[in-house]
Amino acid sequence: MKAKSPDQPQRLFATGFSLMEVTISLGIAAFALLSLLAILAQAMDGAADAAGETIGAEIGARLMGELQLMDWATLTTETPETRFFDEFGEEITRENGAETCVFSARQIVEPPRISMATSSGVEENTHGVKVSVVVADLPGKAGQDLISEFENSSTASKRLHIFRSVVVNLEKSQAAD
Repeated sequence: MKAKSPDQPQRLFATGFSLMEVTISLGIAAFALLSLLAILAQAMDGAADAAGETIGAEIGARLMGELQLMDWATLTTETPETRFFDEFGEEITRENGAETCVFSARQIVEPPRISMATSSGVEENTHGVKVSVVVADLPGKAGQDLISEFENSSTASKRLHIFRSVVVNLEKSQAAD
C-alpha cells in the first residue's frame, strides 16, 4: 500500500446529482405543475357553471310550481315582477335585492288563448294559458336586461334557463261538459 503524502489532495467520490440533472428535473416538475393548475382552473369553472345550472333549475322549478298552484283569476290578471335570488337560490326580498342578487327570474303568463286542432278545425281554448319561467344567472341589472331582451325577441342566451308549461283551468273545463 502506498502511503499518501500530505501534499496530495484526496479524491472523494461524488454520489449526488449534477447541477444539470437537478435543473432539468425542476423544469419538468414545474411544467407538470403548471399543466395541472390549468386543468384545475378549467375544472373549477366547470363546477361553478354546473352549480349555476342546478340552482337555476331549482329556482325555475319553484316558480313554475307557484304558477301551477296559483288561482285562475290571479294567474290571468296579475303581471309578475322580476324576483331576485342569492347564490343559494334563496329569494332576496330586501329593497336592494337587484344589487345583491346572483340570479334574476321572471314568471311570464301569455294570454289565455291556446289554439288546438280538433276534428272540426282549429279552435281557441280559453281555459289554458302558456306559462314560462325565465331565470338569468347574471347578477342585478344585467340579469334583468337579459330577461327583458328574451321577452322582446325570444332569443335565448346561454345564461338563461327557460321553463315552459301549460296551466289549465279545470273548473271551467268541467263546467263546460
